Amino acid sequence: FITDIIIDINKAKKEIQKVVSDAVGTKMSIKLVLNSSKTERSRIKLLPTSRYVVKATVKQVRKADSSVSGDSYIVTELRDNNKVIAISDGMGSGPKSKEISASVIEMIEKMGSNGFSNEETLDIINRLVKLKENGEVSATLDMCVLNEKQNMLEFIKLGAVNSYVIYENNVEEIKQDTMPMGLLSNVQHSIVEKKVEKGMYIVLMSDGAVSDVNKSVIETVIENFKGNEYTEKEYKPSGVCCFKFILKKINNCTENCNSVHNTANGGT
Repeated sequence: FITDIIIDINKAKKEIQKVVSDAVGTKMSIKLVLNSSKTERSRIKLLPTSRYVVKATVKQVRKADSSVSGDSYIVTELRDNNKVIAISDGMGSGPKSKEISASVIEMIEKMGSNGFSNEETLDIINRLVKLKENGEVSATLDMCVLNEKQNMLEFIKLGAVNSYVIYENNVEEIKQDTMPMGLLSNVQHSIVEKKVEKGMYIVLMSDGAVSDVNKSVIETVIENFKGNEYTEKEYKPSGVCCFKFILKKINNCTENCNSVHNTANGGT
């Protein structure tokens, strides 16, 4: 819902939000306000309020002998309040690798924001990567989409390393045996679905972090956490402890490595 209003928009935002919400029968949130002044015409954008609050933290470390990391990532909101987190690792290292992975992530954002399905998006990006450098390059893709309508997390991996879903007392490993983008004419992928639960943590990584972070390591961190006594004031979810540990490990990476930590909390 987008409209132009000639008033002091900052003072009227709450009233506008209530009027529009009552009119459409759905709670709306203001996502964008442009030219918000007393004299200029203001443009306001409202979208249905999301049922989830998603917080993300990213840690990236470049290869020791490279000027840039070959990994690219995105954390953004698409249509219908769907959220996406994704990492792409371009073949090789340095600027050329970065160029490939950045183009993959850029297309993920553009096509997802314009309503393309996952299948359409992956097929087009695969074709574009295959056209680069006469088909001699490739890029991995590790993507997690929070589908709000279906209350599901959708994991898609193309040549990517394992991901992890961390709950309060256990961790699940997400893995798929697939090829990176640009190597085959047709994308071969499947979707792993997990029901969204309040307080869950999702960890996506590129291959540079794999040698230091795996399911066994994360389970050990959770077990050690459970063995300690915490007061309610001191209590922190085990997922937070795990991720702090992962960040410390990634700081010691010698290869390009990337980690995106994401937590989804239910809300109304």
